[in-house]
Amino acid sequence: MTANKRHPLLPLLSVVSVSLGLLLASCNSGTVECPQVPEMVQTDEATSRLQQQLQQQQLELDKLQAALNVSAQQLQQAQQQLAEKSQQVDALTQDKQAGQVAAQNTAITSLEQQLAQQQQEIERLQAELDNKPQ
Repeated sequence: MTANKRHPLLPLLSVVSVSLGLLLASCNSGTVECPQVPEMVQTDEATSRLQQQLQQQQLELDKLQAALNVSAQQLQQAQQQLAEKSQQVDALTQDKQAGQVAAQNTAITSLEQQLAQQQQEIERLQAELDNKPQ
């Protein structure tokens, strides 16, 4: 905005200022009934009440925020415990599976040994049968 340009509301502001001045002058001279100004006590009481309400609401908000913080902390702890328990379950599952694999390997080895013994026995019996005179 250049220095030569005037604000568009300046004429309106001038009219309002003049009107307000005339109203106050008339009010002071007694030609016009002046509006009553509310007492400051009522305003102070209302302000005090609003401040008390604001303080009360702030206290309630602080309590709710504290409760929310506690809940958030409990949730975080529960999530951490869940993660730890999940790791324990995974480890136990792996241990159990490893134990099952070991047991199966042992059983398979035993069966392989039995099969080898039975195969040897069959071969021995076959050899006896082949060597037996008819």
